[in-house]
Amino acid sequence: MTALSIAIDGPAASGKSSLAKALARKIGLVHLETGALYRCVALAFLKSGGPTTPPENVRSLLSGLNLSLGTAPGDPGDIRFFMEKRDVTDEIRSETVGKTASAVAAIPEVREFLLPLQRSFARQGRVVMDGRDIGTVILPDATLKIFLSAPAKTRAKRRWLQLGGERSPISCEEILLDLENRDRQDLSRSIAPLVKAPDALDLDNSRMTIGESVDWIVEKLPR
Repeated sequence: MTALSIAIDGPAASGKSSLAKALARKIGLVHLETGALYRCVALAFLKSGGPTTPPENVRSLLSGLNLSLGTAPGDPGDIRFFMEKRDVTDEIRSETVGKTASAVAAIPEVREFLLPLQRSFARQGRVVMDGRDIGTVILPDATLKIFLSAPAKTRAKRRWLQLGGERSPISCEEILLDLENRDRQDLSRSIAPLVKAPDALDLDNSRMTIGESVDWIVEKLPR
């Protein structure tokens, strides 16, 4: 098979993971949501006392953290996340973990810890990866780079609907404030800030379905 790598970057709740997963299934790639790796570390931080842990304790936590990837039975394209050999794929999806993940991603030692795992995964040769610095740091030589975006209000409403809409435990306004705060953190952090790679294509999916976004990307792939 010809090597093919696709990098999808963008802010929180822009739909990167849903798009990347659908794209991977359509064209036969393996998908890795790198943000989930930071969520795994965030979960470990929360269990150990939170992201304000002193630097020396950060290094201690990471040195003892056994983080690995696996696949769902019968579906090699569905990546599962394991911490100490325990599947935490569902546990890391909480809003609390998500908020902590943005802060955790700004810690240099965390990024250094996860970089080899991400690049090792990328060496499989036919992958689509999504996150905040895929096109600039993880896959600088990706076949195709996409910068996905949508207004914060649009992203907040999507997240609110994902959480159950009227049954959501938090309001759309609260989600919007959280996303705006996470955007500021991601854009201003000194280590690997959220930034569009110079050769990335812009994709505003505000008025596009996942299927339409997938088709848009497929049309951009080299023939």
